[in-house]
Amino acid sequence: MRDIAGSEEFTLDYNWFSRVVMTPLLAGQRRSRVVVTPDGVDVRMGVGGWAFSSRIPRRSIGGVERVTGPVWSWGAHGWRGRWLVNGSGRGLVRVHVSPAARGRCVGIPVRVRELTLSLAEPDRFVEAANPPNPA
Repeated sequence: MRDIAGSEEFTLDYNWFSRVVMTPLLAGQRRSRVVVTPDGVDVRMGVGGWAFSSRIPRRSIGGVERVTGPVWSWGAHGWRGRWLVNGSGRGLVRVHVSPAARGRCVGIPVRVRELTLSLAEPDRFVEAANPPNPA
């Protein structure tokens, strides 16, 4: 969905198990979002982004791509700047961030160099979030 300010909102994809577990924790699909604006990408998982939040400036996005492969866990977790924010193993996209952006995971400040998301519309997100190709 695109609004008049030029932003697009995307839904994180959740499997049945994640919905059952994360909805009572106020981190379910209805409480999580990814918004692409002309200035960057805003990610929130949970009410107020309590589980995970980050604002990645457009100038820091080095590229966005679809990824495949097994995912063995769901939620928000990472190590050394590589973060996975997902509710399923479907629709995975990876955002490369340089310089690293700031974020928060359960209130703790983190650095985001790479962010993998599970999205309901991954191809549309890749198109919206990728930096423009220089002519």
